[in-house]
Amino acid sequence: MQLEPAEFLIHDHFHLKDLFAEYERLVPAQRDQKAAVLRKIDEELRLHVRVEEQLLYPSLLSLNSRTVEELIRTARSEHKALLAAARDLLQAPEEERDRLVKNLFKQVDLYAGFEERRLLPWMRELPGVTLREMALEMEEMKGPHREP
Repeated sequence: MQLEPAEFLIHDHFHLKDLFAEYERLVPAQRDQKAAVLRKIDEELRLHVRVEEQLLYPSLLSLNSRTVEELIRTARSEHKALLAAARDLLQAPEEERDRLVKNLFKQVDLYAGFEERRLLPWMRELPGVTLREMALEMEEMKGPHREP
């Protein structure tokens, strides 16, 4: 079953949160597993941003709404901050990572809330054909949806 574009993006948010929870369950001695989860968080975050930048935002900008334009400016600023925080986390010394993971999780959680409450509702204004095309392109970029 194909997800609607908004569901696809919300699923990504849950998947990212699950990855953070997976990291938190690991003990300090599980260094390799913790590093692998951090790389997966970074990869998933980058892919989510790419999907939004390439598919969602151009479609929403076609609505020619100043409100949408402002929301997208805010989202793009948040994307930059999230990607920078993820990059810093990967490059941080091991003893700083747990603290940085908590900070990144808070940022991701706040951003996901903003997106779900403020930005994604605007998708209801898009034509059905645009939403169907977007769903197909999202699936192509990310592969079939994973179960949360």
